[in-house]
Amino acid sequence: MWYAVVAALYLAAVVPSPPLLLLLRCVPAGAARAWNACLALFSALGVAHLVPLLVDQLRRRSVADLLCDASYWIDDPWALAFVLSKVVELGDTLLLLSRGKPLSFLHVYHHSSVLVFSAHAYEVRNPAGIWYMVLNLMVHALMYTYYCAPRALRWLAPYLTLLQIQQMVVGGVVATSSLLLCDGQSGSVVASNAMGIGLYGSYLLLFGRYFCRRYM
Repeated sequence: MWYAVVAALYLAAVVPSPPLLLLLRCVPAGAARAWNACLALFSALGVAHLVPLLVDQLRRRSVADLLCDASYWIDDPWALAFVLSKVVELGDTLLLLSRGKPLSFLHVYHHSSVLVFSAHAYEVRNPAGIWYMVLNLMVHALMYTYYCAPRALRWLAPYLTLLQIQQMVVGGVVATSSLLLCDGQSGSVVASNAMGIGLYGSYLLLFGRYFCRRYM
């Protein structure tokens, strides 16, 4: 469970030490924009690859069937690339620290738990994994593009948060549907989807709370 080790190291590192803060001062001013542009491009490419794959399967099979079968996507290189991207995205936290910004519980919890959930779903070959990936990549393509946008577009922020809230609702529905519709799943896949229900529920509450406090 390498991902649990990475998540634990990440949680330990988010308590910044003076040497780390000194090192982060060396990060160039334009690094954040370049970083976000790269992640936006990666997410958009992932959407461009995985959405047609999923749509093609939906033309021939039912949603219930696809929720219970991982064979058509689990060995696709994009599945592994997606999992590894969750490790890369931990760098978001370092960029925030380099700019002297405080870390919220939502930020740290979301980044660490998404890594564990995504890697575990891939490890146990959870058939619902492609749905989780597509949801995440679609939102992240827009989110990281927004982070690259000029300040004049900051009015889009509440709509982006609403989109993230909708992602959590759909993700919870997918996880619940997979549990209810798929017979004979292994205990590890059941655990993965149960984790998904719990995490998407917690994200829904946290993002909803953030939206109410920030925009209402």
